[in-house]
Order: sequence, then C-alpha cells, then structure tokens
Amino acid sequence: IRASVGDRLVLQITSEALGLYRPEEQMRVVLETQPEAVSLALRELVPDQTHEAAFASFLETLRVEKVTPQIILYTPEEASYLVALTGRGLIP
Repeated sequence: IRASVGDRLVLQITSEALGLYRPEEQMRVVLETQPEAVSLALRELVPDQTHEAAFASFLETLRVEKVTPQIILYTPEEASYLVALTGRGLIP
C-alpha cells in the first residue's frame, strides 16, 4: 500500500477481536505489525480491571513507537471509564 500511495494516506489497522482473540493476542499483532495508526475497542482490550495495567503499558509502547491509537467506545459508560482511566494516569 505504501508503495502505491506514498505518504498521502495514513495506514490504520484494527485490532478487532471478532470474539476470537484475547487482549494480549490483539496487542501482540499490533506491535508486530507496527502500523501508523490502530483502532482499539476499549471493551475488547480492557474487559475488566485486571487488564488495565497491560493496556496502559501497551498504550505507552504505542506512544514511544509513534503509533496513533483510536480508542473505540460503544457506550456512554465506556466513555466514562476511559475518562476514569485517564484521570488515574493510565492513558498516556
């Protein structure tokens, strides 16, 4: 794709789980792919509080690697949860 369009297009992948992949599997694929940007469903990567630290570490790695995340929120509750995570310093 990059050879065809040069830098005129941001290449973004999705970590969509389709009900098949665990959070760590989704994160591993993103890190191995090293895209410019990635969409991440909060509910898939942080299905409960036990996944918060891994998600925070993952986002920090994306920041360092200059991968732009787009965090997908499906409900107002997820938006509130993201605000809470941010307030706790878990979102870089």
